[in-house]
Amino acid sequence: YYATTQGEIVTLPVLTAMPTLTPTSTLTPVVDFSVSFREDDICSGKYYIEFKVENTGNIIYQSVWVSVTNNDDSETVDASYDKFEEWDACAINQTYSDLDPGDVGYTRSADLTNDPNGKSFSAKVKVCSGPGLAGTCREKGFGFTP
Repeated sequence: YYATTQGEIVTLPVLTAMPTLTPTSTLTPVVDFSVSFREDDICSGKYYIEFKVENTGNIIYQSVWVSVTNNDDSETVDASYDKFEEWDACAINQTYSDLDPGDVGYTRSADLTNDPNGKSFSAKVKVCSGPGLAGTCREKGFGFTP
């Protein structure tokens, strides 16, 4: 069908089409980190093991859990923290309240009964986006000998 316009067309309203909505991209959370044995140390007669943790993901980590097993002495200890602390013997050198993407922090095991030097260990470390091991978490395990 065709229509014929009569009269002035200048007074007719002009409608502009609405733009087509383009979906916005949403950043997919990448929950990843690297962890490695840093050192073993002693404080008040108790041994502990410190680990270096690097946030290689794109979310902020606010808590960490560490489980360490001395495979030679069958001792396992667990600890969780709402911060990342770098220790030197009995003193905290630096505290990080969280780990932003790209940041490096430290965490330690609970106290061990026996000297860990030269013994076989297994460790599991879990980082989480919320305090108290809440939110999005990722866990990694590895073996090492101090």
